[in-house]
Amino acid sequence: MKIELSKQAQKYFSKCPANVQQRFERMFEGILNGEGDIQKYGNEKNQFRYKIFHYRAIFAIDKEANVIRIIKIGTRTDIYK
Repeated sequence: MKIELSKQAQKYFSKCPANVQQRFERMFEGILNGEGDIQKYGNEKNQFRYKIFHYRAIFAIDKEANVIRIIKIGTRTDIYK
């Protein structure tokens, strides 16, 4: 599987300092490997959230396209608005 970032996720990622970008990269690896704090998110069938420190990623799995789409990334307070 490969990972695709939404426009919002790409924008947030590019504005982060290098050490935070490294955390997000580890987060993406964890998502690919199914490791870490992953839980179902909302009422959508294939949406999940991944938590690392105070950062969150909301993502969807598209098994047909073999892609994990990162919908949103950010701090806990920003994600759940």
